[in-house]
Amino acid sequence: MMLAFKVNSATFYTDSFPRRVNTAAGRVGKKFGAYVRTPARRLIRKARMKRLGEMTEDEREKFELQKKIAAETGGPKPKRPQATAGKGEPPRWHTQQNPLKKLTVFAWEPGTSSVVIGPALRQTAENKGLLSHLEEGGSATISVRVYDKKKRRSRKQSKVARFQGNPWLGPTFREQLNQHMPAMWRDALN
Repeated sequence: MMLAFKVNSATFYTDSFPRRVNTAAGRVGKKFGAYVRTPARRLIRKARMKRLGEMTEDEREKFELQKKIAAETGGPKPKRPQATAGKGEPPRWHTQQNPLKKLTVFAWEPGTSSVVIGPALRQTAENKGLLSHLEEGGSATISVRVYDKKKRRSRKQSKVARFQGNPWLGPTFREQLNQHMPAMWRDALN
C-alpha cells in the first residue's frame, strides 16, 4: 500500500505569532538601544590639557605671557589650552556641561521595527541644527561672519567645513551587536 500527499499551501503559525514577533522585536530593540547608548555616553570624556610640546607657537606665547602676568600680580596660575580628540578617538567636551553626552538618546520606531541611536538634533542660533551628525565625520555648509577691513563691516559668507570626525557610536554599536544581540533574541518569543 502506498500513500501520496500533495500540499498546495501550508501555514505553520497562528495569528498571534506575528504579534508576538513584533512585541519581542520592540522589547529587544529598546533593550539594545540602551545597551549601545550607555557605553557610548561613557566614552565621551572631558578634554585634557595640552602638554607644552603639543601647543602651537601662538598658544605657547600666550600661555607664557599669562604665566608671567600671574607671577607678577600674584594671581592664579593660568591653565593650558585643552586638547582636542585625536583621529579615531571618541569626542571630548570642552565646556562646563557636556551637551553631547546628555543628548545621546535612542528611540524605537515601531513602524519600521528599528531602533535609532545617536545625538538628538539640537538646533541653536549658532549651529542651525547641523553639527550633531558631524561627530562620525563628514562635511557641512556653515555660515561664517567675515570682517572686511576696507569696508569696515562684517558680512555673512557660506563655507564648506570638513570634519575628520570622531566615530564613537559605530564601534560601540558593532561591539554591543556581537556581544548582546544573540542572547537577547534567544528566548525572546517564549
